[in-house]
Amino acid sequence: MKRLCQKSILFLATTLLVAIMLSTTAFAMPSDEFFAQHGPAAQEACLDRGYFPSVALAQAALESGWGESELARVNNLFGRKCTDQVRCVDKLTPEFRDGQWRLEIHRFAAYDSVRAAFVDYVDKYERPIYADKDFTSPQAFIRSVAGRYATDPGYASKIISLIAAYDLEEWDE
Repeated sequence: MKRLCQKSILFLATTLLVAIMLSTTAFAMPSDEFFAQHGPAAQEACLDRGYFPSVALAQAALESGWGESELARVNNLFGRKCTDQVRCVDKLTPEFRDGQWRLEIHRFAAYDSVRAAFVDYVDKYERPIYADKDFTSPQAFIRSVAGRYATDPGYASKIISLIAAYDLEEWDE
């Protein structure tokens, strides 16, 4: 029971934090422009392969700081770590490990285009580690993959909040 209460409190706190951030953040690129600019690439990469552009767009907005992060300058909207990409950049990044936030240096992918980043985003989910992904809804999908995609224990809640706040499911049609 105590654990359930803690999870509920964490979910509510995360949702409130995202709502506050959304209402007080001065975006360098307005949200409607961000989604208009990146929505077609998200649809192109996701729809034919059965993925949700709404989730991709919410992740891109969160991970890239609405397109203003250092990694966004090298077309990496998803904070994708470097695996088999030719170009990589080093960056200090917060990671949640052993119950606490730590700063770590990691190598991140650099892409030739945002389209390439969205294609790689979908390709990542084809790995065996994501074999149990749930395609019943955008919310179910992010819940099923979040623990392997990000170290932030509130990650799925943040993405779900963004999808709801900006009616991103309209991109899934």
